[in-house]
Amino acid sequence: MTRRLSRNARVWRAWKPNAGGGSVAAWLAERYGKLLVTDVNTRFVEALASGAVRVEQHDVVAGPMPEERFDLVHTRLLLEHLPQRAEVLDRLVGALRPGGWLLLEDYDWTTYGADPSSEVTDRVTDAAIAFMVDAGFDPYLGRRLLRELRARGLVESGGEGRTLVMSSEHPGTAFYRLSLMSLRDAVVARGTVTEAEVDEALTEMDRDDRIIVSPTMIAAWGRSA
Repeated sequence: MTRRLSRNARVWRAWKPNAGGGSVAAWLAERYGKLLVTDVNTRFVEALASGAVRVEQHDVVAGPMPEERFDLVHTRLLLEHLPQRAEVLDRLVGALRPGGWLLLEDYDWTTYGADPSSEVTDRVTDAAIAFMVDAGFDPYLGRRLLRELRARGLVESGGEGRTLVMSSEHPGTAFYRLSLMSLRDAVVARGTVTEAEVDEALTEMDRDDRIIVSPTMIAAWGRSA
């Protein structure tokens, strides 16, 4: 699925909904002949537009679906945030041409933790996850992706997971730190943790002797029959 197309290969049509910062979309653009890149806000991906890459504003939840059908549809960290994930998944499957592939990636937060452990950090993490769950987030969707694809009739399905072990200098640690900073006011407003506790958790992330084990990024794929 991720091979570079040879000069004589049939041109694949791929769709990357909710492309975010555009790094995966750029990677796909290098490997497939035609790529549609969509997001509700396209400012980070507009530079990708070219003869082979279309960039369009689109809401995958409520917007009209593309008229064309695709050889590959890929999402990363999208479905886990959508309360309407079942309906959106149906729409993504419906966007496949016969024989087309759907590749989904979402987290399973079971593995997330740190060493040395911290009671305050654990409470702050739980509070942040609870806030997102109230907004429709599913922290364990990753483990169910393969079953969801099979339930929709996709064949040649499979899955795999990847967990990172990160020091304070790892880019992933910076991502989690920035994520917590962005949620700080909302999490404190819930009343389950204090501002001082969030500050302590942020300080813990900068410790040289601290290791963070990431949630598991689970990828699942299947082909339309």
